[in-house]
Amino acid sequence: MSASSEQMNFLLLYIADHNFAIKITNVVEIIKMVKITTTPKSPEFVKGIINFRGVVIPVIGLAELFSMEYKNDILNRAIIIVSNNNELSGLIVDDVSDIRIVDASNIDKPSKHIPFSNFLLGILREEDDLIFILDLKKIISFEEKEIINQLELDLGSKKDGKI
Repeated sequence: MSASSEQMNFLLLYIADHNFAIKITNVVEIIKMVKITTTPKSPEFVKGIINFRGVVIPVIGLAELFSMEYKNDILNRAIIIVSNNNELSGLIVDDVSDIRIVDASNIDKPSKHIPFSNFLLGILREEDDLIFILDLKKIISFEEKEIINQLELDLGSKKDGKI
C-alpha cells in the first residue's frame, strides 16, 4: 500500500448472507429494532416511519429493496440511522459488524450485470470477500421517486373513477 493511497472508512453490515458497507460519514446511529408505524400507499421496501429523537423519519427495508430474505427474525435486526443531505432515514439490516478502514484502490466499479448495481458505489475486494458498498444518495432518491409514483398512480385512479 503506497503512502499516497486514499483511505476510506465504512460500516460493515449484513443482509441475508451478503456483506454490505456504507460510508461511516453517513451513519448517525445504530439502534435496535423498534416499532415501525406503517404508512399507507408506500412501496413494499418502505417499511414505515419511526420517531427518532423527536424527528419522524422513513425506514427502508434493504432486503425488500434488493429482493432478498432477512436471515434474523425481526427482533434481532438493527436499524442504521443515516444522514443524506441532512435528511435522516433508517435502514433495516440483519446485523452490523464493525468499522473498516480500507484502501480506495481495493474498490472496483460495480458491473451493470449485478441486479442492484444502480444502488452501489462500488465493490470492495477484501481477502476472499466481496463487499457491496451502498450508495445512499441513490437509495434515498429511489425511495422518494417510488413514493411519488405511487401517489400519482393513486391520484390518477381516483380521477379516472370520478369521470
